Amino acid sequence: MNFIFSIITIILDQWTKKKAREELSSSLGVRKFNNLAEFRLVYNEGAFLGFLKEKKVLLNIITWGLNLILTVFFFPIIFSKKFSFRGLAYGLILGGALSNGYDRTVRGKVTDFVSFYPRFKVYFNVADFGIFIGAILSIIFDR
Repeated sequence: MNFIFSIITIILDQWTKKKAREELSSSLGVRKFNNLAEFRLVYNEGAFLGFLKEKKVLLNIITWGLNLILTVFFFPIIFSKKFSFRGLAYGLILGGALSNGYDRTVRGKVTDFVSFYPRFKVYFNVADFGIFIGAILSIIFDR
């Protein structure tokens, strides 16, 4: 049952990235929520903050190696027939990792589009939020 959260994360992430590519500009951001958020099209060719962007083959090997490890490790919990917050957490993490991994492999870059308190200029996507929220839930419920 918990694998549904992975699928929802992937679908929502891919849909929002597509909308961002269609409707946002890389040169002009749109500020919302009293200037606390900025929506702008940003591409990340590496991992977090561009890490390993010059070594795409190595980055893809690491990405899919980690995704394989996550899938094997999370498999019994994600594919359990009963809901658990631990399964929700792992489903969100795996969905986010798989969706960003897909972009990195197929497009050669990950589409990011939202920054909070935009002064910092770090942009995120739905997959990143899935990973972050999943990690927090895992800390809380993984005992």
